[in-house]
Amino acid sequence: MTLRSALLLAFALPTLTTTLTQCGTGGPDAGTAAMAQDPAAAVPPADRMHLLISGALSGRLEPCGCASGQLGGLARRMQHIGVMRNYDLLLEGGDLAEGTSELDVQKLLTTNTVLFGMERQYDAVGV
Repeated sequence: MTLRSALLLAFALPTLTTTLTQCGTGGPDAGTAAMAQDPAAAVPPADRMHLLISGALSGRLEPCGCASGQLGGLARRMQHIGVMRNYDLLLEGGDLAEGTSELDVQKLLTTNTVLFGMERQYDAVGV
């Protein structure tokens, strides 16, 4: 685990835990129990925040195709964000490209162009 991943995890987990415990009545497991009993309880209340946290693209702009059923890449990410328009906050953890070659620099520029050129742009991008 890299330092960036550890920092993102250290920030995201307490924030998520605090948010989830405040959204329900009766503790962190009350919402899960209610959803199991009543599917209508799965509808999130209006005071919840929807986060999209992504990271570790590592310069892989599209799946390699070496195995069937692969999903991912920038096109898939853009499509998902475009369809799921209910995110309040988009966070990118970083590791957009690996290395320092000219190809890695081009991948980083391409990734930034895509992430900041979308209709719904990322709110924060790790370096």
